[in-house]
Amino acid sequence: MNENENISLLNEGKVNKEFMLHEMGRNQNKYYRFLQGELKKYERAEEGKTA
Repeated sequence: MNENENISLLNEGKVNKEFMLHEMGRNQNKYYRFLQGELKKYERAEEGKTA
């Protein structure tokens, strides 16, 4: 392995970690909003009533 391959592997790990932290934060925010009543549970529309 040369130096460039080592750097690309390190950057790939950082990007993956940042993405996972971002997604975890979004899920926590969504869960909090759901508990506070800002979001409501999704209910499917009945098939006969669609336009």
